[in-house]
Amino acid sequence: DLSTKSARDVVVLVAANAYLQALAAAARADSAQAQLRTAEALFSQATNLKAGGLVAGIDVLRAELQVSTQRQRTTAATNSADKARLQLARVIGLPAGQAFTLVEELPNVPTPTMSLEAAIDQALKTRPDYLAALERVRAAESSRQAVSSEALPAVRVNADYGAIGLTPASAERTYAISG
Repeated sequence: DLSTKSARDVVVLVAANAYLQALAAAARADSAQAQLRTAEALFSQATNLKAGGLVAGIDVLRAELQVSTQRQRTTAATNSADKARLQLARVIGLPAGQAFTLVEELPNVPTPTMSLEAAIDQALKTRPDYLAALERVRAAESSRQAVSSEALPAVRVNADYGAIGLTPASAERTYAISG
């Protein structure tokens, strides 16, 4: 039971981690899109300034290179976000191709107020993986004790007492003792 509960906790942890990774990848993709828009605005400004004769052609070339670089980064970030979403869908068991929306607002989890010692004590009493490990240790100790007990000498005594005969009057007493 404790191993099953521990496995469920691991599944929850993996799913939550995949969800947070998908959120982070989506945020990186949004950031890359914003940086691309900024690079395009700078390129447009450099083109206008060159047309007005205020800057050299090299500034336009630099801005164009920055736009190209930013497009590549945006594509990579978008692909990474899509992969993270697919991985999340796989982890939570959604069919391939099913659309879903990530909720960006995570619930506010209050900061624990317990001390480190209290947290360790609580974990030692309630963590199913730790409790399952303790049970496995107890089982191994019992098994070791059983094996070592097999090597000890044993004393057995068997006794039998009764009567044998064709009639109760002709019955003879019988007994047997072995050790």
